[in-house]
Amino acid sequence: PVAFVPDPREVDVVLEPTMSELLDESHWSTNDWMGRSLWFYEFPEGTLWGATAFMVRELLAFLRN
Repeated sequence: PVAFVPDPREVDVVLEPTMSELLDESHWSTNDWMGRSLWFYEFPEGTLWGATAFMVRELLAFLRN
């Protein structure tokens, strides 16, 4: 398989949570950011938020159905 190499100009850290962790709603929160309500998921290494969190939440909604 092709080895993925994150571009350091775009990626600070690669997070690899399990699906069960992501599906656990107690780990998710919403906060206001510049007038918009955004999803946030805190990791020891950093925070998943913004467009990436939105896409993950969309995927999780698809998996739940």
